[in-house]
Amino acid sequence: MLPLVLLGALSSALLNVAPRLSLAPRATMARAVAPLCSATAGAIEVSVTRTAAGGLGIEVDPDTNVVASNSAQPGLNLGDVIVAVNGELCGTKYVGALLTPGTDTYSFSVERGTPAGRQALEAILLRLTIQVANVASVPSIPLAEVTVDADDTAKMLALVSALEAGGPATGTSIADLSGFWRLRFTDDAALGAGLSGFGLMQGCTAAAQFQLYGQPEPDSVQCVEVIANQAVRGHQVASLQGTANTEDDGTVTDVYTRVALGGAPQEGSGTQTYPHTLSYLGASLRICRAAGEGGAMRVYEKQSSEAAQGELQTLAAAPVVVVVEKGEEAKPRWQVADEERRSYGNGGSSPMGDTSGIP
Repeated sequence: MLPLVLLGALSSALLNVAPRLSLAPRATMARAVAPLCSATAGAIEVSVTRTAAGGLGIEVDPDTNVVASNSAQPGLNLGDVIVAVNGELCGTKYVGALLTPGTDTYSFSVERGTPAGRQALEAILLRLTIQVANVASVPSIPLAEVTVDADDTAKMLALVSALEAGGPATGTSIADLSGFWRLRFTDDAALGAGLSGFGLMQGCTAAAQFQLYGQPEPDSVQCVEVIANQAVRGHQVASLQGTANTEDDGTVTDVYTRVALGGAPQEGSGTQTYPHTLSYLGASLRICRAAGEGGAMRVYEKQSSEAAQGELQTLAAAPVVVVVEKGEEAKPRWQVADEERRSYGNGGSSPMGDTSGIP
């Protein structure tokens, strides 16, 4: 998918929003077809005026003509599909090609609240989260304003709000959640330690999180996290297993009763209960919020079994980036080996021996 483009002072030019958005994500995504626009009886007419700086202050996805960000046009919403400009249908053209240079005001015909608009916002949000993760110096779960800069955080939070605008995904069953999901973005800083909490160990952090609903039993839920451990310069796989249930109002409650690290059960972990509201459920994304007003948000990508297993194993086998604080020196290899023996036990196997985590 091409990067978003800004409708600026030179209306016929396609300007990159930021250099990072032009980077091809390592995770492949299907490219959308060229926009096919046609005016409908439900189209809304919106007056769009250039700002003092000469631009329109919006970003439009060139594949779908969907408004992806908006800082200056109160009449437009994220997810609006622009189908015509001054009465001229877009057809297969990008909307920028229909803007006459030098004109201050245009009339946009837009279709609002459509499945096509929501699907485009899903793809745009997913692309942003992947690209943000790809340029990070240390692999980690993208955390709003922690591992993600303020501008990208604002864009992604706005996209989340636009998708959630339709209200909670009520009437959802566990069967609707069945399958693999990868955590792509959150504003819950606590998840830097992972849901398992193993990221709280010294020199550790959660590099990725996956969930699986509906296996091996219809009400089963599993959470698998890749924990980066700088002390042993390797990754460990933590897993939680339990059951989940849903309520008609969109509430989902995950109850984890078994916790393991590197395949070894952790005794005394007790029962962990995580109620949350399913605030959006689409073809490729799931957005949920922790129970309670202003609950923390998480965005998950729906993945095939092959994709999830492949990414999980690749992450688990990757070397850990060692962060050396100012004034510190990297540990010699003998010390690292000694820490590995203490961590795994002299006769024990490395947690790397169990890289799949999800059956």
